[in-house]
Parts: sequence; structure tokens; C-alpha cells
Amino acid sequence: MKYFICISFIYFIALNALSSEVHWSVREEGSSIQGSFMSVEDGDYSDLTLNTFTDIAPMGFIRFGISEKEVMDFSADISLTVNFEVKEYNNLGVIVNTYLDDLTIEYYTTGGAPKSVNMDELRLANLHKFELTVQSITATEIVSGNSAPIPTQVYLEAGFNAERYYYLD
Repeated sequence: MKYFICISFIYFIALNALSSEVHWSVREEGSSIQGSFMSVEDGDYSDLTLNTFTDIAPMGFIRFGISEKEVMDFSADISLTVNFEVKEYNNLGVIVNTYLDDLTIEYYTTGGAPKSVNMDELRLANLHKFELTVQSITATEIVSGNSAPIPTQVYLEAGFNAERYYYLD
């Protein structure tokens, strides 16, 4: 029994030594989001067809959010929407899908208001490469409906992450 536990422990350590959490992302903030282009590619994209590793839950993502800071550069309750085009690539580098999408967040500065939605996310399962082009970003004061400037605390992040296990030679 001792040998079984010892061998199991060694196997578990070796398995964890050959795995890693991989993450790649790009980010734009504030007014630089407007018209931005982001290209996201798995760092091992060129090796996808070589079968040198196995991925668990590979996921591309696009996040639109607002970072909370002590000093915010706006005082009204605000709704923000970003519209963008996504180009999805297969594992051979061929565009397989192009579509328009949007993400929306609402941030309330007043204490008695509904709960804020500080981040919205689009998840792209099993997608190792994609491109994103921002068509527009708008900010609107929730109470008045008036247009507002884009706060500097707003961000748009696109990336890829997966748990990856590499094969031994």
C-alpha cells in the first residue's frame, strides 16, 4: 500500500509539472477603445496541428468593463456600449466566421440606484485565434439620456486562456 501511495504521489507531481495555465490578452482603455483593432492568438497556435499538448476548456474572450477607482472622472449614472466586428479563425488560419456583436455595462454612482454591471463578457469556446475591430463606443447618462464622454476607467480586453497538458517525447 505504501508503494501505491508513493507512486501515485510521484505521478501526480509529474502530471502537474507538465501542465500549465496559459493566458494571452490585449487591452485598450478609455477613448483609445474607439476604432481599435485587436488580434488574439494562442501562443502555441502554430503547434495546434502537431498534437504536442491537450487543452482543457480553451476559451477566447472579449471583456468590456469599468475599473473602480477612488477618483472616478464622471459623476452621473452611466451606460456604455461597445459595438465590434469579430473574425474567427480555425486551427489552420482560415476565417470561418465574421459577425457583429456588442457588450453593455451600466455603472451607478448614486447609492440608492440598482446594482451596477461593471463587466460584460463574450466567451468564444474552443477558439484559438480571432480578430476584433471596434465599430463604436457610446456612453449615455442613464437618467437624462444625454450623451456623455467615455470615462478613462473603461476597458476592452480580448484574450485566450486554457489549461494545457504537454505530452512527453
